[in-house]
Amino acid sequence: MQPIQGLGPLLPPNVVSSGRLPGPMGPSAASGGGPSFKEILLNSIDRAYDIEQQAKGAAEKLAAGGAANQAAAQGAMQKADAALRTVTQVRDALLGAYNEIKDLRI
Repeated sequence: MQPIQGLGPLLPPNVVSSGRLPGPMGPSAASGGGPSFKEILLNSIDRAYDIEQQAKGAAEKLAAGGAANQAAAQGAMQKADAALRTVTQVRDALLGAYNEIKDLRI
């Protein structure tokens, strides 16, 4: 069994900056009021979608000859690409972990 490499913490920036990192998830920790894994994952996906929409808007302004400059549009597109790649890697890692658990013999 190989550990998952290259994944950082899936914590929203406000959780990390506030210093209140969630502890181990157990029955007592789950009711502690911290964000659940599902909430963190959904928030991350929502942020990636928002970044993609901003990049799409910048590209449309650039194509229409609007005020957006080319460097800003290119930066927004690169940021959206990085967010999409991150979400895809997380999805692949979760599917890999699910398949490993599914294949365990008990």
